[in-house]
Amino acid sequence: MWHRWAAILALVFAMRPGSASATGIVTKCARLTPKQTSELEARAQLTLSTLQGTDGTIRIECDDWVSVLVWRNGDRRKIDEGNGLVEGALDAIEDQARALERDRHSARLPSDAPLPPAPPEPPPRPSPPPPDAPRPSAPPDAPLALAPPPPSRTKAAEGGIGLGLTVERWRSADAAVGPRLDIALVILPNLAFVGSEGARFGTGANSMTVDLQGGLAFGAPYGRRSGVGICLLGGAERLAAAPSNDTLWIWTGTVSLGLRAALWVEHAELWIGIDGMLRGTKFETGGPDPTGVPSAAGVLSFGIFLPAAPFSLVKTSD
Repeated sequence: MWHRWAAILALVFAMRPGSASATGIVTKCARLTPKQTSELEARAQLTLSTLQGTDGTIRIECDDWVSVLVWRNGDRRKIDEGNGLVEGALDAIEDQARALERDRHSARLPSDAPLPPAPPEPPPRPSPPPPDAPRPSAPPDAPLALAPPPPSRTKAAEGGIGLGLTVERWRSADAAVGPRLDIALVILPNLAFVGSEGARFGTGANSMTVDLQGGLAFGAPYGRRSGVGICLLGGAERLAAAPSNDTLWIWTGTVSLGLRAALWVEHAELWIGIDGMLRGTKFETGGPDPTGVPSAAGVLSFGIFLPAAPFSLVKTSD
């Protein structure tokens, strides 16, 4: 920040009416960055503006090993880089200007004339603060900055595990009830891959189904917090029944399309859904206690969905 003020002061001195300084600074040094070159030239202009008899162009040249100051009359002076190339060049400019000023004064005065008072010292150059300098603290009565609002959870999800209960209407007054397990993995925003396993047991007959499905779900509860969603699943189902002390079972393919509605509560989602299911075959048994599983049926399900990382979801904007 300080070298910007130095550049501004240099321009002010150069633009003052009646200024006698018309010194140009030419820097030819590949070891200096453009930022360091601008800083050196600006601070050199500020230094030379306080000295007399420095009109003309001076050059600062360097190679990989040494740097020199070339004065406007051709004098060359080696730059001491002990404090850095920029600081050493500025020190060399001051020393050379003061030496020439002393030579001019001694040449104008007779040998027996009293020596004039020494010219005033130029103002000290501003130096950069050390990198480890402590920052100034605010005054006691300074107003405190307002703390940012606490982060809130987003509606995005990364998947998780769902537990639920399913109910399906079978033949006549029979119904099937059983558990359901869903595992979801978000692959795109609001879009998740879902694997599902469920079993349903007949309430009025000795029969059951076990199904394994996989597919895609969009929206809640698998790919989004709260709201509605839709899922398309496909897989296989095992149908089994035991009429008249005999066991019958078959495998068939299934496809289901369902709607979901979910509500975020604390660290989990409560959801309810309805699916339309198509089976590849119709399953029926005869005998005194017949069982029938339709090829097309509606399945009602509800449960809870536990996201993979409910405490790590933080949003940056609505």
